Amino acid sequence: MNKEEKDSTKCPICGRPTHKESKYCIFHASAEEKTVKEFKKALKEYIQEINEEDKDYDFERFVFIGDIIFEEDLNVTILKNAFFKDASFEGNAGFWNTTFQGVAVFREATFKGFAVFRMATFEGESDFEGATFKRSAVFREATFKGFAVFRKATFEGESDFEGATFKRFAVFRMATFWGKTEFRKATFGRCADLEDSIFQKEANFTRTIFQGYANFKRAIFNGFANFLESKFYSGGNFKKSSFKGDTNIEVNLDYYGDLKQPKTVFSTGTDFKKFRFYKDFPITLNLKPADDSQIKYRKKIVDLENQVNDLLKTLQIKSSQKAAFKEELEEINKKWEILNNNKKIVDLSNKICEIGGNKLFKSTKFRNLFEREKCFAAVLAIDIRRSTEIMLKAKSPKKYAYFISSLCVKMMDIIKTNFGVVDKFTGDGVLAFFPEFYTGPDAIYFALNSAKKCNNYFKKHYDNCRTSFSTILKEVGLGIGIDYGETSLVEINDVLTVVGIPVVYACRLSNANLGEILLNQSAYEVSIVKHKKCCQYNESELNIKHEGKITVYKLEKYIFPRDIIYPEWIKKWINIF
Repeated sequence: MNKEEKDSTKCPICGRPTHKESKYCIFHASAEEKTVKEFKKALKEYIQEINEEDKDYDFERFVFIGDIIFEEDLNVTILKNAFFKDASFEGNAGFWNTTFQGVAVFREATFKGFAVFRMATFEGESDFEGATFKRSAVFREATFKGFAVFRKATFEGESDFEGATFKRFAVFRMATFWGKTEFRKATFGRCADLEDSIFQKEANFTRTIFQGYANFKRAIFNGFANFLESKFYSGGNFKKSSFKGDTNIEVNLDYYGDLKQPKTVFSTGTDFKKFRFYKDFPITLNLKPADDSQIKYRKKIVDLENQVNDLLKTLQIKSSQKAAFKEELEEINKKWEILNNNKKIVDLSNKICEIGGNKLFKSTKFRNLFEREKCFAAVLAIDIRRSTEIMLKAKSPKKYAYFISSLCVKMMDIIKTNFGVVDKFTGDGVLAFFPEFYTGPDAIYFALNSAKKCNNYFKKHYDNCRTSFSTILKEVGLGIGIDYGETSLVEINDVLTVVGIPVVYACRLSNANLGEILLNQSAYEVSIVKHKKCCQYNESELNIKHEGKITVYKLEKYIFPRDIIYPEWIKKWINIF
């Protein structure tokens, strides 16, 4: 009893004393449970303690209230290592002229007021993955000397990166810009990755300099897109990108005429006149760039394709002398085989996480892991329940297409980050597998974690897309099935896919009720061997067509194991950010 009373006086997050009537300390208590004056006073004392003991600035999950200007309010202009993961800024946040000497982690942070990082300097890695900016986000003339990661960030207000300098990789993949976006006069020193990004209003890239590869694959520009006088020194990728508003892109089509791909949509009034490319524009616009290794593979594929085409033309001209061209035929076959192998590697790299994809291009040993016929794996099947009814309630086919595609892209990303292999998008769901040779001995737990996160994301995504539907259905969700066992890896049309009994039953179990995660017997047995306390199940039953009722296990609660074993090949990359 005394122990419980003692514990109740400590914050469950950090162990500090609780604040007044709150169950959390003054830093983690909600905005309603504290005043601005007392919060800033406590914050100053905490920062003084950090400076005296030369510790990292740990603000993880802090709830900042009032306007916080670090230079004026806290006399802080240099942050050694700053951790703002999952922090919430209820007022305006001012970091102008601030220098982040080490890592700056703002992952999943929420800025409800203005977020001002004007002329800030990030000397190490800056991680804004999943951050949400409710109002304007100002990074004007900021300098990013390390990796700048804004992956899956959401900018609900205007975003200003005018004159910003990114010296290394800048990752804005799957970022959403709801307000006006300004990259005018920005400089990207290495790869600028804006794949699958969405610009709802004006996107201004006037006089932007892309010194590295510019990846705009599948980017959507719903407003005015302005690339006037921008310079691309190392080529770019606009495959399947969509320009739905007015567009000003100056391109010399005589220099390379394949930029305007059939699946790339440019509105009337698009201007192609003076777009500058200082290197050959890559032919293989459909391939995903990640680092120098992948670029080499793309160039290799282009060269092989050109060689094969030249040899075929020569053979056609002299078809009457086939016997004399036996050597040419053999050379074509050899090059064609090499070409197909390279394309397979690129295709596989898109099915797994980015670090794994990069490793495919560098390590023959790692590639050979996938050269096997059979393997033990956890199989995950996700089905969007009542997808037809959801489609019928959509205001337009385009709005439904955006809802379903963006949902599945996010779910596939969740699977990849949990070291799963995306097998296919089924139209109203996703099939994936977690092989032990790639995911590691705890593959089942990564599959469970993916299932849980996908379930949670569906609710959030459907709620965020309410304006796309005429009627909001209450009884919608995912049905998720998981099985475990020996599977076979086969190539169908040169694409790696998984088959076997676990695949069949995972798909059958995805016929679960809304929001349910069902495990077959084998998956259940494997999951309770090592981390039994992390998984709570209820035994249930499911009626399978032509088979009758079977026993299944409904996941009620899942906690990601702290001592989970990560894949051997990824261990050195853990906690990079």
